[in-house]
Amino acid sequence: MSNSCCPHCHQRISPQNPLSSHPSDLQDEIEQVRSEIEGLNSLLDVLTQKRVVLLQRLNYLQSTVSVLPPETLALIFKSACTANTYNSRHSVGITSITPLPRAFDWEEDEKAGSVKPYHCTQLILSAVSSRWREVTHSTPQLWATLELDGSKERTVKQQFTILRHFLHYSRQLPFSLSVRFARQSFLLDETMGLIYKNKNRIQSLRLVQAPESWMQHVPLLPYIAEFHAKYCLWAELQVPGKCSHLTVDEHYGDVRLMTYHTLTVLRLRRVSVDVALNLLRQCPNLIEYRNREPEVYLHDEIELPTEPFSLAQLETFEWHAYATTNVIFDEAMCAFAHLPVLRELVWGEMAGGDYSYALPLFERLPSSLSSLTLVGCSVENSIATLDFVPDGLSIDCITLSRCKDALSVISRLKERPNSSTWRLPKLNSIFIHSTPSVVALDSALADLLEGRSSKGALGTFRIEISSDSRDQVHNHSVFRTPETRQRFREVVAGGIELEIVENGEIADWLWLDE
Repeated sequence: MSNSCCPHCHQRISPQNPLSSHPSDLQDEIEQVRSEIEGLNSLLDVLTQKRVVLLQRLNYLQSTVSVLPPETLALIFKSACTANTYNSRHSVGITSITPLPRAFDWEEDEKAGSVKPYHCTQLILSAVSSRWREVTHSTPQLWATLELDGSKERTVKQQFTILRHFLHYSRQLPFSLSVRFARQSFLLDETMGLIYKNKNRIQSLRLVQAPESWMQHVPLLPYIAEFHAKYCLWAELQVPGKCSHLTVDEHYGDVRLMTYHTLTVLRLRRVSVDVALNLLRQCPNLIEYRNREPEVYLHDEIELPTEPFSLAQLETFEWHAYATTNVIFDEAMCAFAHLPVLRELVWGEMAGGDYSYALPLFERLPSSLSSLTLVGCSVENSIATLDFVPDGLSIDCITLSRCKDALSVISRLKERPNSSTWRLPKLNSIFIHSTPSVVALDSALADLLEGRSSKGALGTFRIEISSDSRDQVHNHSVFRTPETRQRFREVVAGGIELEIVENGEIADWLWLDE
């Protein structure tokens, strides 16, 4: 029998008849073949692992960010993982007022929707590559803020794991936590236990519709500096002792502070007016105080103030008042509150009516006041709130928000009859926000500028008009007529540095001929 060659190695092999082989030799050969197969499988595993490593290395070398140092990557990740600003973006439920920064938007999270905790950017970044994971895990600032949603049962265990993950990788940094509940909370009991275990790190806490089992632990968190409670269902809201920034949104019971001297920023919305005034006079170190859309029902245990009280550090003060319904606390505030260093005043009127009881408050306004905002104000019996503002103040900015009698208010900024004096002589900017469409508004503003510029009362001036209505934003302009636009151009030609901004866009027609 002739020998044959192996088609792979071309070595001569002698054919063997398996049936003629001895059984013991056959078994040995089977074991040998199996051993060689196992060796090849092990080799394949090693080669596959080596191929994966080489592919990772190739991706790294080809990546445009591979040359970036870890510090730069960390900065990029910090920008991608925008820190939670839930206690500094609070804006009350009503339309934001122009001078208020966007950071004071309590509804921002409602409009945009909270970032889903199980879609955390930090977790996505850390899963891209081993290098990115190393950078994210070594940057504790990325993990110091977290939002949880306790209203979805299907994600509750995952969220508990995420909370533990964030607490671990944020190291010992101060931690900011926001938890949103529903009527039924599915968050595990271990979640509150984990928070309480890290109580010395929790410095900012936001709770939305929190159940009793959570609210009773809030006073036990000793280092909370910022606390925001929304839709609190408890009859009495208890605030931690070291809290300096407090936001209460839609709470109809009392608010108790363990200490009143630490609070510097207080923002209230839809809180009983007696509670709002009681907090105002009990917190002597306030720098910012806002009270919007107050509720008018009262608590029997809260008494009216009977003597003046002073807030020696208060720079920003906002108060929304009623004209006819339970005005006794509004009247008491206007009669007894002294604001000696006030810089910004926001006065809101919840409905039309007589607000002459506010006159004592306005008569005491200090010379430090530079910004005045009127919300929903109207003219009653030929009297506007602006009439209460005394002469000699250094107000340089006035805002009219949802004022249906904006024309009448603007007319009061002109030269006084039979006098050469101007109301608010240092005024250099007007903001008009969400005011009903007024045909003659542009003419009134032109009259104001022409009159003031002719007396040399102007150097620079800014007019900003904005609207919440999309139809008004896209289809209507306050400065429509060519004649009125020409009047503004002539003001500019007279040497006034004028800037007009309408719905976020600078009016370039000031410098263009039509």
